[in-house]
Amino acid sequence: MQHSKFSPQSGESLTSPPMQQVQHLQPLASPQHQFETHLIQWQQRLKSQEPLFFVGDVDRWYRYRQDLVVRCNEWNSIRDKPGVSQLPDIVRPLFPPPGFSPQLFASSKWTAAPCSRGPTDIPRFIVVTMGGIYGGDDGPSGLFDYAVAVLSQDKRANAAFLQLDGGHSALGAQTVLTQGLRWLCHWLGASGLRKRIILLGFSMASQPIAEV
Repeated sequence: MQHSKFSPQSGESLTSPPMQQVQHLQPLASPQHQFETHLIQWQQRLKSQEPLFFVGDVDRWYRYRQDLVVRCNEWNSIRDKPGVSQLPDIVRPLFPPPGFSPQLFASSKWTAAPCSRGPTDIPRFIVVTMGGIYGGDDGPSGLFDYAVAVLSQDKRANAAFLQLDGGHSALGAQTVLTQGLRWLCHWLGASGLRKRIILLGFSMASQPIAEV
């Protein structure tokens, strides 16, 4: 999605902007440039007294996200990507979690419910999350990690988390999600799966979640 430099004034329409405003539109910066710009902004805010609504080490998180951009570029440079028929075998080692696929740049991570007494103890809810096209299992601005940090300590919710990194392609993400749900279904049974699973997807992951 491209963002213009102007903000609509009262009564202006974004659907038919004046031509002189359209001329000022500029192409979106590269992902690497965007991250570098945002990192400088975060560092400036850290030096100021302005409150920062973030839990954890901001610089460490930004380095992690920058590494994911590099990983995405590396994926896009691969000419002979795995075919559709190969994906199930590539993804299968991710389950049971944790697991990582160097061929697909995909991963899985499991956080048990706070009241869990072992692998046969079924939690009240299982939240399955998946991030966007740049990869990672932390979610937008670390949202999924934050939810895990808070809810994994809440005994009333008694929720477990399966955090999925679907890699950098929609087909890969769909296969990761499908195999993850199959693993859960084998564990819970089909009826238990429908009653307990909550799916959360961001950006590219919205498509495979909508098609489940």
